[in-house]
Amino acid sequence: MKILMIAAANPPHIRGGGEISTKMRADTLAALGIELLVLAAAAVERDGLEGSVRVRRILSPNQPWNYAPSRSFLKKFIWHVRENWKPMARAVVARNIDEFGPDLVLKSPIGDP
Repeated sequence: MKILMIAAANPPHIRGGGEISTKMRADTLAALGIELLVLAAAAVERDGLEGSVRVRRILSPNQPWNYAPSRSFLKKFIWHVRENWKPMARAVVARNIDEFGPDLVLKSPIGDP
């Protein structure tokens, strides 16, 4: 079985329990022998193994990345508008689904990254 897990962030970028539970879930699935790819937004693109889990870090389709230093009220408002509409993120996710060919796609339990 192949699973694509989509996460707003993945350790070492942590704002709360969502990122930690995403990592725990990914580690557990990998330990069960499931072919897993975690797709996570980041400030720098990178693709590779992190422990036994393949993690593909992509540039956040919604700039600036929410784990960057704080922004002005206007920039944060624009970020939230774009985050709720997500046209750029849909294209990135669709491309990764086509490329990886998962049997199942999971969205991480992170609320408002």
